[in-house]
Amino acid sequence: MNEAEGCEALERYVSRHVCRIAGIQEARAWRTGSRQMGDSSLTRLDTLDIDAVVHRLQQHPGDIVFEQRVSIPEAEVLCCRYKGERFNVKFDLDYGVFVDRVGKLSGEDVAEIVGWLVKEAGR
Repeated sequence: MNEAEGCEALERYVSRHVCRIAGIQEARAWRTGSRQMGDSSLTRLDTLDIDAVVHRLQQHPGDIVFEQRVSIPEAEVLCCRYKGERFNVKFDLDYGVFVDRVGKLSGEDVAEIVGWLVKEAGR
């Protein structure tokens, strides 16, 4: 196993661990997040404040449903749903802020989530 494969396996393990903490059964995490988004999305996501995001999610319910906030040693994680499918917004100390699919969300769904987060941050 090379270093990249090892990192990918570790990320999947951590995502499943977070899902178990959050009570999500049979979770399968797929890495999508900011590293696969354009540079402008990455920069804008990294400017997000976790407390402000939680407040906006609670004050402006809509397609994105905030379920809970989980702390793990390397990140703060917001467990959410979009169109009934689970996803996490991770505020990682090493990698910054990114959206991590847990359910069966499409790339377009993830882009819509990122767009909402960034749009709301600009208000």
